[in-house]
Amino acid sequence: MPPGPFPPPHPDWGPLEKQDPEMYKLIKLDDDLDRQTRDLAMSYRRAPEAERAKIKAKISELVAKQFEVRQERRLLEVKRLEEEIKRLRETIERRKDAREGLVKKRVGQLIGDDDDLNF
Repeated sequence: MPPGPFPPPHPDWGPLEKQDPEMYKLIKLDDDLDRQTRDLAMSYRRAPEAERAKIKAKISELVAKQFEVRQERRLLEVKRLEEEIKRLRETIERRKDAREGLVKKRVGQLIGDDDDLNF
């Protein structure tokens, strides 16, 4: 839980802040912008006609910022997925190269013919 008297906005955000500060920052910013746009939308509906254009412009500005934050978050997710795919492809390639030994070892395990030299 972050320091201060208030808990995180969502219960699972505390661990996220420590485990993934980059994603936490984007999620929190998105949530903050969402709250601000909703508050402004409520103000817009209650405002006199003369003030609505100014409020609408502010809503547009915040929605554009929120769009950028969400795009940045998606790009981060894609980057991480690409890294995971690369890691998996490398693992598949190593296992393919070691196929014969892996199969032989597993057959030995199944029939109880394990090497006695295991630690």
